[in-house]
Amino acid sequence: MKIIYQPKGAAGEYAKYAVNFVVGCSYRCKYCYNNKGITAKALGGNPRWVQGKNDYNFLDLVHQFEDDIKTNLDVLRKDGVFFSFTSDPLQDEWSQATYFALDVCERYNVPATVLTKNGYIISKEHMMKLFGKLIKKRLLTFGVTLTGMRLDEEPYAPPESGRLIAITKLREMGAKTFVSFEPVIKFNATLGWLLEVAPIIDEARIGLLTPVKMSRYPAADLFRFYDRVNALSQDMQFTVMWKKIFMDLYQRYKEPTNNE
Repeated sequence: MKIIYQPKGAAGEYAKYAVNFVVGCSYRCKYCYNNKGITAKALGGNPRWVQGKNDYNFLDLVHQFEDDIKTNLDVLRKDGVFFSFTSDPLQDEWSQATYFALDVCERYNVPATVLTKNGYIISKEHMMKLFGKLIKKRLLTFGVTLTGMRLDEEPYAPPESGRLIAITKLREMGAKTFVSFEPVIKFNATLGWLLEVAPIIDEARIGLLTPVKMSRYPAADLFRFYDRVNALSQDMQFTVMWKKIFMDLYQRYKEPTNNE
């Protein structure tokens, strides 16, 4: 494939296939993995098209996307495409490529999953009309990220209250919905938001802040959090995706040597 790819590692837990039109992000969240480590230079910083400079003709990317869809139609109709891992796919003017790619998904009946922090997107008439067409065909899964720590960790991102309004609206329209609680920074903050969104989501996806520090996530607190989330999911009828990074720490604490 030219631009659609199969994510590896932690990203592979989210989706079998994904597309990134942009690297870098104007939201500059402090916890973002794209701004850390050896990949920061390539994936972090201000947003830019994955190919070329800021004035790159993004429609070339959309054409590559459509070519991938056409040549891999059966598998992509089955597994869908995730938007996106290297940037927020609905941020400001960079959402143009996402819009036209979602239009391709609608025309070829390919499921699309969108994860964003931009609740303002519901004010964009063109995007909402396209969402409506995707929902009518049962092709759209819409998710937002919530940490409960916006002022400290996401100072340049749109407000979490707007994300709640957006996911509520998309749920009312008939979309499948999920919230990414990744990373969990404080258990209480995550539980507070989970109580708020539980009636309007199909799934909660939960991971931890990397690198994982046991001092941030004490065993007793982690166990209580795990039990309360699972109990709430049963009561409110949503599923939970426990990311491997969470379950690895959970199992580490469960080992006898860590419980002495």
